[in-house]
Amino acid sequence: MIVLIFVKWLKEWSPPANAPSILIDFINMFLMKYPNDDQPETKYLNPWYPHKQQIQTALLILALLQVPIMLFIKPIIKVFFTRRPKPTNNNIEESTASNSQQQPQRNNDHDSEDSTGDIFIYQAIHTIEYCLGSISHTASYLRLWALSLAHSQLSEVLWTMVMHAGFANDNSNLIVRAILTYVSFAFWALLTVVILVIMEGLSAFLHA
Repeated sequence: MIVLIFVKWLKEWSPPANAPSILIDFINMFLMKYPNDDQPETKYLNPWYPHKQQIQTALLILALLQVPIMLFIKPIIKVFFTRRPKPTNNNIEESTASNSQQQPQRNNDHDSEDSTGDIFIYQAIHTIEYCLGSISHTASYLRLWALSLAHSQLSEVLWTMVMHAGFANDNSNLIVRAILTYVSFAFWALLTVVILVIMEGLSAFLHA
């Protein structure tokens, strides 16, 4: 996504309405939808770099493959490559005396050593936690993005309905027009602070 943001910044789009929507692009990526419409009003949804469908499908498959890799690879490596090999019969006969002295310590080591089932359960918990965290962070990011778009539209509505109405007053009395402009600005500033600043800051704090 970071690469797409920089590519979108660096490339010139003429007209600007044809600039692609990265948010819609990512949603279509996970839905595996690849629209290719020649209509002018939906031209921003068309592919804007070569082999877009193949690249997005490959990235989606790689992301899904990380789940079994995280779930199985680490426990397998820990079980088969970090376990100490069991001693042979000859080694047991030769080291009977030394083993009798170190038996309490070996029992303690054996008790502290995790079993294979515990290792897989521990890794499964971490894998599920990571997957749920990734989904939660993605949902929070999309929610913040949608809130920012909604707030930008709301600011335009406030400007049109409040400030523009105060400026467009055609009263011939300058004092009345000044009072209306002052009241309109105060009301617009209050709504801007309450709705745009406080709500945006609170939503960002809650989803941080």
